[in-house]
Amino acid sequence: MRSETVEKSSRGKSIEMRNILKLDNEFTKVMISILKIIRSSVGYIPPIQDQEISDIYRNKNGNPMVDFNIIVTKDDFLAKIKEFNKLKRENKEPQLSTKHCLLPGPEK
Repeated sequence: MRSETVEKSSRGKSIEMRNILKLDNEFTKVMISILKIIRSSVGYIPPIQDQEISDIYRNKNGNPMVDFNIIVTKDDFLAKIKEFNKLKRENKEPQLSTKHCLLPGPEK
């Protein structure tokens, strides 16, 4: 029970990114760069600072997980992505994908 509570509270500051292929020689700095590209692609200002991230890694499914230091940072980031996707849907344009971020991978 206790570990379940800790797990739930730790997820409060985390996001999972999907459909991002693993790059050769991928390490934390590369993954932070990918996160910065995604944030700039959706028009998130200011750019992310390295100290805003407590950890970034790939989970057991191979998807990048980002643990933010502050929940507000995560919430603002997700709100900007939702705003971006809503605008794209209204204009009948493709929503956020690897194509917008100039990353290899499926356009999902």
